[in-house]
Amino acid sequence: MKHQPKVLGSQQPEFKLVNHNPARTRVQVFILALFIFGASFSVFFAGYYVALLHQENAMEHRDGLLRDTLSLEQELAKFKQQSAFYQQDADVAKAAAEIVRKENKSLLDRLSVLEKENVLYHRVLTPDKDEKGLAIGQLDLKSTSDNMRYRYSFTLLQVSGRQRVKGLVYITLFGVINGVKSQIKLSELPASKMKREGLSVGFRNFQSFDGELVLRDGFTPEQVEIVTQFSGRKTVRLRKVYDWSVTESNYDVEQG
Repeated sequence: MKHQPKVLGSQQPEFKLVNHNPARTRVQVFILALFIFGASFSVFFAGYYVALLHQENAMEHRDGLLRDTLSLEQELAKFKQQSAFYQQDADVAKAAAEIVRKENKSLLDRLSVLEKENVLYHRVLTPDKDEKGLAIGQLDLKSTSDNMRYRYSFTLLQVSGRQRVKGLVYITLFGVINGVKSQIKLSELPASKMKREGLSVGFRNFQSFDGELVLRDGFTPEQVEIVTQFSGRKTVRLRKVYDWSVTESNYDVEQG
């Protein structure tokens, strides 16, 4: 075996010969640039696709919200219509209930009047053994739509006896004016048909009276006095005092 001769001194680097090919280098650079461009384009396209996908999902979500909003608006309009319908039904029912209430009260008032008339007729036609002579019936006062105007009614009757009686009736109101006790004759009030000399009466069994009275401003009534004076074989004077008690008049309430 042959030995290479040793060279004394520093070690020399090894050199390697490489073929220099500029065209190949350019191709490699072009391929690398093309790869980088392709990778960049792929990344851009992927991002653009993802953005389009998100945008499409967002648009679908928006369209769904719009559909839900439209549906809710339609439901709300339906509920408002139903609410208005139910409110109208409630108003009609309330008005009907009020009409029924007034009719019932009117019937009760009418029944009360009929009962009083029945008692009156029974008293006239079949008097008690100890009951005889002339009498003043119950006074009824009713309100009207005008808080100063009232209707009044009462009856005079002959409990026993069939002779026709004649006479006069006087009505006086007792009350307060500016804290001072006062009295006013019915003939002195507006709308009163009663004459100053009294109201003429004439009947055999009974006679009913009714009319209106209008109170003066500042006058607060407390009592009503009815005085009758009958002439005949002997003069008969009757006096009856009633507390001022007013009941509601259904007719005037409905008209008002």
